[in-house]
Amino acid sequence: MRFFFKIAVFLIGFLSVCLCPSLIYSLNFWPLLTYESDNETKTVELFGPFGFWQKSEEGLEWGIRPLFSFKNDGYERLDILYPLGGVKKEEGLSEGYFFPFFNFEEERFFSLFTLYWGKSKEGESYCGFFPFLGKIRDRFRRDKIDFVLWPLYTRVIDEGTTTYKFLWPIFKLYKGKTEGVDIFPLWGHRVSETGEKGFTLWPFYVWQDEKFIDAHFSLRFYFPFYASFKTPKYESFFLFPPFLHHKRFKEGQERWELWPFLAFDDKEQKIFPLFRKKETSKGKSLWLLWPLYTYDYTEVSETKMRKERFMLIGLRKKETFNDEEKVDVFNLWPLFSISKENDEEEFLFPFLIPLKNEGFKRNLLPIFTLISYKSKGAKADFNLLWGLFRFKRGPEISYWRIGFLIDRKFTGNTSRLRLFGGILSIRKEDNKVKLKLFDLF
Repeated sequence: MRFFFKIAVFLIGFLSVCLCPSLIYSLNFWPLLTYESDNETKTVELFGPFGFWQKSEEGLEWGIRPLFSFKNDGYERLDILYPLGGVKKEEGLSEGYFFPFFNFEEERFFSLFTLYWGKSKEGESYCGFFPFLGKIRDRFRRDKIDFVLWPLYTRVIDEGTTTYKFLWPIFKLYKGKTEGVDIFPLWGHRVSETGEKGFTLWPFYVWQDEKFIDAHFSLRFYFPFYASFKTPKYESFFLFPPFLHHKRFKEGQERWELWPFLAFDDKEQKIFPLFRKKETSKGKSLWLLWPLYTYDYTEVSETKMRKERFMLIGLRKKETFNDEEKVDVFNLWPLFSISKENDEEEFLFPFLIPLKNEGFKRNLLPIFTLISYKSKGAKADFNLLWGLFRFKRGPEISYWRIGFLIDRKFTGNTSRLRLFGGILSIRKEDNKVKLKLFDLF
């Protein structure tokens, strides 16, 4: 009972600080509860990296890791047991999911397990209970889908073609812009406005002929012996095994390749896994003793990107725009990550999970990080062991602390040193020193 009472007290304190942060100068009961403010950003932490609340010019975010988190920066986002569940609201529309139980899009779609209902773009209602009976509109990149006891019967309507599927994937009948029949894997043939394709005893013989404006594409595949492919730019063939590949370009160049081991032409030289060098109009790539070292360089308009990898665990990436450095990243998994993007710098140790998307950084990354350093302009934040040692610097303020034992804050001509969360403090203001007891705030 006492344990739950203590938890309740700290939760009440946490909520009070979150709801009324302007009432407090700073608070240090690490690791239970801390509050810090540099005028522009206000931060509350509860039980180390687990509870957090932060308000800044960029917006508001708070949560209890790894259970849930909320962020509002003009768009609202709620994560629940990330990455299993989430809800986001953008431009007045809400959508969310909790895998594998439900999924919804406001006024468009809702599913609970395999029971679903929704509306199409034109306002047509649909519903179903997969795999027994149902219809779907404007989803899965198809205009209309109807099914009964799937895979027994399915009808798909998309871009002027109706496809009837019986005992999918065995029997298919095509009507409309595309006409044809598939009896998989024995035989199939389809004819459309752009060409035709088919197979016999798939995958042993597969063929395709397509024409777009004046460009003709042709494919012949005789598994496992031979394949040919013709385009307006080149003709090529494969012999299996040992995967001999020949490509002849319209300009007269030829390329021979014993895939994936040997390749030689004027653009690429490869002896796998010893060496590879390739050059294109947009960049070049190189690797030595793959995967020991790989290098890629790409140039698109005014943007230049360079990426180097070492033994698949090391990564160095640079990106410039108009010869101005925009991105500089160095990762050595699972030890550390150093990154610089625009005017923001970040260091993380260890780097156990090589992800840095917004949801992962907000919900899980602080739990797995023992040392972090972040800086942006005049601001800096160093965090050791989930706040055991913390140093923060801003345009007008600097602050450091060692757990609950000692903390010090500098603001203009004022400084303050506190012991044991403020049981004893020494303030210095305009060359005047004051000793104070129970200076908790």
